[in-house]
Amino acid sequence: MPPTAKEEKKDVNRKRKTAAVATPTTGVSSATTVVPKSQKLTLYQDLSCREEKEALARSPSDDVIKFSGVCEDLRTLLRKIKDEKEGANRASEINEMKSQLAMHFLSMKKINRLDKIRLRRSREMTMSAKQRVDSFHLQLQNLKYEVMHLQKEITKCRQFRSKDQDISLVSIEEFYKDAPTSISNPEKTKNDEHAQRKARLEWEMEQRKNLAEKEKDLKLVRDNVEKLIREKQDKLLNLKPQLQAILEATKPVQEYLKMPYEEERVLLSTSKFLPAPLFVLFSQISAYRRASDKRLKIDIDGDCEEAKEYMFKQSSENSDSDYDDEINNADEDDKPEESNRKKGSSGKNGSSNSHQDKKENFFECHPLCVSLVINHGNDGVGIVFKYLLNLRIVLAKVTLNLSKESKVDVGEREVLHTSSLLAHLTCYDPGDSSPDPSSIYLLKKAGMEEIPDSVLEEHGLPYIWAQNLAGFDFPEALSDEHRSTQVDENVCISKVR
Repeated sequence: MPPTAKEEKKDVNRKRKTAAVATPTTGVSSATTVVPKSQKLTLYQDLSCREEKEALARSPSDDVIKFSGVCEDLRTLLRKIKDEKEGANRASEINEMKSQLAMHFLSMKKINRLDKIRLRRSREMTMSAKQRVDSFHLQLQNLKYEVMHLQKEITKCRQFRSKDQDISLVSIEEFYKDAPTSISNPEKTKNDEHAQRKARLEWEMEQRKNLAEKEKDLKLVRDNVEKLIREKQDKLLNLKPQLQAILEATKPVQEYLKMPYEEERVLLSTSKFLPAPLFVLFSQISAYRRASDKRLKIDIDGDCEEAKEYMFKQSSENSDSDYDDEINNADEDDKPEESNRKKGSSGKNGSSNSHQDKKENFFECHPLCVSLVINHGNDGVGIVFKYLLNLRIVLAKVTLNLSKESKVDVGEREVLHTSSLLAHLTCYDPGDSSPDPSSIYLLKKAGMEEIPDSVLEEHGLPYIWAQNLAGFDFPEALSDEHRSTQVDENVCISKVR
């Protein structure tokens, strides 16, 4: 039975081991030669270096051809060994072919080692090239980021607005005209924009220094003037009480000479706060008194501070719009009867009280009033003129100042009643209603038909002659004859159309 491949391999290994054993010539028993470990490493390193050099020196294509030849020789030898075993089975020739097979296997392993060395070398070179590529790529990215950063910085620099650009400089023509040559330097600055800008800034700084010096001088002058003004103001403030004391001391002289300058001064200063109609009335009466009748005495009564506040409000707001807003608020507050029924008794009392308050505020008078006194001997007649703010009419209230003798003589004559004393001074002027037609609509908006008698008794009657004195000019009322005239309605309608 022919030996198997495993048995042949064992024989070959056994022969290799026996070949490694040295037999001494002296007849002493045989012993193995031990090689040091460091020597083995050195030998292995030398062989590795040689094989690496040989792998780099040899051509891979030649090794491929040689490897193909070795493989072909192995096939041939294996085929021969098979034929020999099946045929004559000559052991010597088979062993010889086995030796050749082992040599071919060694050549194949060597070629394989060289290929592995080349593969490792190629991988190392590839890894090194890859690292270089990664390094170059990283450098490229860094350069790109640096370029982007530089571009941003360039953009910032281009967009940078220096503070000197906010300074308003003189024109170039004025600069070369007014600036000295040592600063303007036309030969250099006309061709260099940057140098021209620097020269203009330098000239601006010189001008500002000069202006700062002038400012200091002017401040000193201003301080001196302010000091002088304060001194004069102090003198004037000290002079005011002295003048008032002088005026107080001259009051007896004014009364003796019948020249009440102090009273007129006070009246004129207070008349500034009168409403326009009362101011016109005050001016008219004052002018008449100075020109014709010294017996008339005119005065302004009321709260001057409250009048100042009212004037301030009127200056900040439109009086007409305020009046309309108050009327609208009054209309909104007047609820229908059905809604009032739904409320309780306390709600009814509260709404009625507020409504009553609004009606009273509707007939509010100006804080100041003009009082006129006409004296005749020991008797006199006083008239107080007031101005209704919402209805915008003037009321006149008459008072009689009679001596005891006159009261006895007069008795209870109806003609001297204050309610009828100044009535009918003009035609159809009883004073019981407003002569302004717009008052009818204003009263209706406030929920009333006419001015209450309590208001007329308290403040006075709206006579037409009082309105004329105050500068008002209302349409005259129709007489009974005109009212009795019949009007053809068809003619009126045709004219209107």
